[in-house]
Amino acid sequence: MNAILYIHGKGGSATESEHYKPLFPDNEVIGLDYQTFTPWETGKGRSSESHQACLNGRVVTELDAVKEIRIAAEELKGKYENVILIANSIGAFFSMNAGIDEMIQSVCMKLTFRMCKFYPELMDELKRTLEAMEIDYYKPAVKCVRNRIISGRLK
Repeated sequence: MNAILYIHGKGGSATESEHYKPLFPDNEVIGLDYQTFTPWETGKGRSSESHQACLNGRVVTELDAVKEIRIAAEELKGKYENVILIANSIGAFFSMNAGIDEMIQSVCMKLTFRMCKFYPELMDELKRTLEAMEIDYYKPAVKCVRNRIISGRLK
């Protein structure tokens, strides 16, 4: 069985993962509620003693969204044959910076592209992030989408 890990966008929640359950009836669909909401908070840590994320009702204490996503992917990789990532908006940005490339089966870049394409500063950031990817780890389909985004051929 595969795990479908859903990472919501800004203002979203893990409950949005419920929409994907009918699309993946033979898989476990799991939503992650992270607590970092801006890119500049990621990797900075917190001044408070603890920071919490909720993975299907289980509280995870960590410092930022990138670490929260990495912990969730590691946990799921230990339990499931494959981990498939569906990430939306800023959740996709956090996921791409979480260092989970070797743990996941798929990456949803097209949705991120479609949401960023109307904002030049976000598109520039997306392209820089994609250019920094360790491309050798990915399957041909993911490499193709990455290259099409970077080259401007994806519309």
